[in-house]
Amino acid sequence: MLHTQQALSQMNLLLRIALSASTGVTGQAMVAGERNPARLAAFRASNGTTHVQQIIKALMGTWQSEHRFIVAQALALFDHDRERIAAWDQKLVQLLGTRESRGEPDAP
Repeated sequence: MLHTQQALSQMNLLLRIALSASTGVTGQAMVAGERNPARLAAFRASNGTTHVQQIIKALMGTWQSEHRFIVAQALALFDHDRERIAAWDQKLVQLLGTRESRGEPDAP
């Protein structure tokens, strides 16, 4: 995430808000080429606590291609890590289920 933070900082985006936005649908739209802060803010999670106007203000900045590339790479790594964690979770559930079906007691 450090690379993402640096890129967003160089883009003059407000980090606290923009960083959380960069890892979701908003980040994917940014990487795909969307630059309009109002349209990007519309992608915010409905359960989010940040007001739309704050998001719009946070996403106003410079959009250099090298910064977008860094954000795109960081987003790809983030997605990959999320997939690997899900795979581990699934394997653990499977292993624990197998253990219980054999009547083995829970681990200490």
